[in-house]
Amino acid sequence: KACWSWGIRNGWRMSVDEVTNRIYIGEVGGNEQTTASEDIHVATDKGGVNFGWPYCEGYCDNPDFKYTCSCSKYNSAFYAYTHKDSNAPTGANAAVIGGYVYRGSMFPQEYYGYYFFGDYSRGWIKYLPMTSDGQRTGDAVTFDSSAISIFNMEPGPDGSMWYSSNQGMFRITYAGPTNLPPTINQAEVVYSENISPPVQARFFGSATSNSGKTVSYEWDFGDGTRSTSPFPTKIYAVSGNYKAVLRVSDGATNATSNILSVAIGVKPLVSIVSPADNMLFTAGQNITIVGQGFSSPGVALPSTRLIWNVVIFHDDHTHPFLTQIVGSSVTLTTVASGHSTSDNVYLIATLTATNAAGISAATSINMLPQEVNINLNSVPSGIPLTLDGIVKTTPHVTDTNVGFNHNLGAPSTACINGKTYNFASWSDGGAQTHTVIVPNTNVAFTATYTATTANCGVVTASCANYGCGTYKAGNLCQCDAACATFGNCCSDRASLCVATTNAPATTAAPGTTKAPTTNAPTTQGSTGSCAAYGCGTYKSSNPCQCDSACVNYGDCCADRASLCAATTQAPTTQAPTTGSCAVYGCGIYKSGNKCQCDKNCSSYGDCCSDIGTCPA
Repeated sequence: KACWSWGIRNGWRMSVDEVTNRIYIGEVGGNEQTTASEDIHVATDKGGVNFGWPYCEGYCDNPDFKYTCSCSKYNSAFYAYTHKDSNAPTGANAAVIGGYVYRGSMFPQEYYGYYFFGDYSRGWIKYLPMTSDGQRTGDAVTFDSSAISIFNMEPGPDGSMWYSSNQGMFRITYAGPTNLPPTINQAEVVYSENISPPVQARFFGSATSNSGKTVSYEWDFGDGTRSTSPFPTKIYAVSGNYKAVLRVSDGATNATSNILSVAIGVKPLVSIVSPADNMLFTAGQNITIVGQGFSSPGVALPSTRLIWNVVIFHDDHTHPFLTQIVGSSVTLTTVASGHSTSDNVYLIATLTATNAAGISAATSINMLPQEVNINLNSVPSGIPLTLDGIVKTTPHVTDTNVGFNHNLGAPSTACINGKTYNFASWSDGGAQTHTVIVPNTNVAFTATYTATTANCGVVTASCANYGCGTYKAGNLCQCDAACATFGNCCSDRASLCVATTNAPATTAAPGTTKAPTTNAPTTQGSTGSCAAYGCGTYKSSNPCQCDSACVNYGDCCADRASLCAATTQAPTTQAPTTGSCAVYGCGIYKSGNKCQCDKNCSSYGDCCSDIGTCPA
């Protein structure tokens, strides 16, 4: 045995271009809508390629997978589009259908050598313009916007294009600009259902010639009789399920409508006895579904005329679960691993009863997963963990089925903010990679890491990465204009930001009381005390700090926790000589104010003289 290539999530159709020997694979994206990408991959018969799943979707520099996607490790997509791209319908999913490189002679020469592909969820066919050696020359172009639920594409021997969908099988041909077949505008039938024959059916057909010729009509009623009228009336005398179709011609070219089903006669009665609709199930549960059918009230149909189908419904599409099971009952076991029940996923059971005349009736019930939330966390936060092999950046929350088996994984090392962390433990005591069974309440799993002295990753303490004019408390250094006041500017701010004319003079005021230092304290002794500096104060020259951000940088004074933890507002460093709450506003703290009007100002001796006018 041998492995040709790996890292494909769901390769839904692939094809070989025999001219270039390139292999084209349509890879359906993941279920995480915010990061999912539909990919077209290109490979050769040499193999040995890692296409990236589950560590990478889309192009190999995809920022949505910044911790795990690497162009040095994985094959980048030849073409990719996301579930949130500008062309996506609101709330739409996507499911790419791999197609083929067109090498036929029917279509105009401009299409020769182009790669055609479809999308099941979005219902279209597009093509990628390419050079003779298979290199892309542009973005995808829409070819057919009405290929609803397409799931396969094949070239015809005459150069036409065939595709299959939930609507049927279709053929796309090119007849030339002056020899197009007629366009069928209407093909409908109206009749009374669920009554005994004779039944009158009225047919309505209309078509337009694309060459200015007269259009002729022929209705086939499905019982061996026909009519050349576009609007015929047909009397069906015998119960049955008839297939009617309209054919039109302009004398040179023809067109045929979709098949119309005409069910003449009384439908059988069908019902699902148990379980009740919208029942809740747990993973791995055995469920027996019981139904019944009657040709008429009190006259039961034999069990051989009862057919069961069960599907997994997932957002806008389904996956087969049980197909064409004959009998009055069916037993199934719900999945306990594999396709999870997160997002909009549940089971639909359908019972179809068919009487002796071939007339059918159906009924369905939904079976819903009993769900709780599973929370993935890491210490420190932001480390990418895996859930069933799929990378999830912490913190992450997803809904799941009670009793479902999930595989949790944690990388041996992680790089966060330029520091290397080693895996230490899971909160449930499990191994680095282990399986958990979901309980009947919300559950959290936390992977704890220990910091090392090793640096890693790209040095991010740069305005080239943060952006000029930006302040963020978590940054190792700052790039806004106020950083000069607090002594925490990035070393390259002056060269990258100050001289430019488009760099903002300032952004919003820092989100913390004072900007954090990037330097660890040199001493922490009697001279480094919040009793001397004041709680909430930041000053870069102090050997330790007393503001709330100091814990992020490990430079808090030793007595900060005991002296300052209870404060909710940091003090101003200016004495209350001037200023008024009538101007500043009661309950407001702002470090630039001459005096303060918040409830803690009395603790720091910096209240405005008219603080007494503020409500207690």
